Amino acid sequence: MDGATSIDSLRLLAGSEWADRLIAGVRRELIDELFRHMAEGFVMTDAEGTIESVNPAFASITGYSQQEAIGRNPRMLQSGVHGKPFYETMWSEVTERGQWQGEIWNRRKSGEPYLQEMTIVAVKDRQGRIIHYIAFLKDITEREKIRKDVQLTGELQRRFIREDRTNERFAIRSIYRPAQYVSGDMFDYIWHPDSGVLFGYVVDLMGHGLATALQIPLLHALFRQAEAISGCLRDKLVWINREAVRYFHQDTFAAAICFELDFHRDRFVYASGGINRFLLLSGGTMRLMEVAGPFIGMSEQAGYEEHRLPLSGAAGFFFMSDGLMEMLGDTMFARWTDFETTMQELRALAGGRIKDDATALCVHVTEQEDFGQKRRGYE
Repeated sequence: MDGATSIDSLRLLAGSEWADRLIAGVRRELIDELFRHMAEGFVMTDAEGTIESVNPAFASITGYSQQEAIGRNPRMLQSGVHGKPFYETMWSEVTERGQWQGEIWNRRKSGEPYLQEMTIVAVKDRQGRIIHYIAFLKDITEREKIRKDVQLTGELQRRFIREDRTNERFAIRSIYRPAQYVSGDMFDYIWHPDSGVLFGYVVDLMGHGLATALQIPLLHALFRQAEAISGCLRDKLVWINREAVRYFHQDTFAAAICFELDFHRDRFVYASGGINRFLLLSGGTMRLMEVAGPFIGMSEQAGYEEHRLPLSGAAGFFFMSDGLMEMLGDTMFARWTDFETTMQELRALAGGRIKDDATALCVHVTEQEDFGQKRRGYE
């Protein structure tokens, strides 16, 4: 028979105080065995806070052996990081609610500070009096280091993000909202005042986390290098894709869209590398523009196409990553009739609850040269 059946049989057959003590002893052995093999540290004190029992994980985390810990007060672990108000609040919750859970900086026997996740529970007797305190603790120092590294990576990513810009020809407005600490999105633009050409792009790298974040600078560098290479957008994307295939790790690919606004030649050129939609504002009407193009980094033989429209007549362009574009739905944008209203709506969407990185590079055309046919190509 199994353990549970044996205990129940003792109750049925004996029903005596001796049997109850035996059952209690078996259960205590099982509990002790559980605590001995727990990955979390365990400590139990009496009502005055004197340590009565600890498990091996406690010794491993704190550096204090069972013999060194028993009979002492857990105050021996205090790091000095937290002030008196912190401990007063903690013990007030234990007394009033019966438990406290949170993160706390303690100090090992070696003097090294460490961050732990801890739960303290007050154990009461039948009269409601506290007879023991038990605590479960987990060393999360390494996890905290990783979290800080991820946060720092996110901050460094933001330094690559270009600021909004306004001049006599255009105004650039942007949105950059990572769903987590780091982002798989980015955008950039380069303005050549002498030639009157504005080059820009949006990239959405598939995936999340540090591996994705570390590949964003690679794409940033590739697009910057490609922009400096003479040739059309199609040729630039072909070159970027070929280089990306060499450097991306397995199963990594990116979606992108790039464009040129040529103010001197009245030309808007765009090419898709996987981002296949953008919004175009012209004459108070918002249009959804769709364009096909393979992802970047999936195949070295991928080919790309570029498309051209007159620049005159266009009032605004809105290039977005999928995380923001998919929030628009099929008809939401139809009521947006001017640039500023559109930006307010997009920022409201990105500022709410998001499931994916939300990024946009938007260009408001504020001045155009007179080419005679202002609405040509947008009617």
